[in-house]
Amino acid sequence: MPAAPGFYHQPKTIEDLVDFMVARMLDHLGVEQGLVPRWGYDQRG
Repeated sequence: MPAAPGFYHQPKTIEDLVDFMVARMLDHLGVEQGLVPRWGYDQRG
């Protein structure tokens, strides 16, 4: 998985970019995360 964060969520800080990448890694590993909503989902699920 390349370290290529998305900018569609309009990150404001480096921490936002890190959270995005960590959330994507957790998604790929099948681990629940609440950092960033999955693509196509909102915060409610």
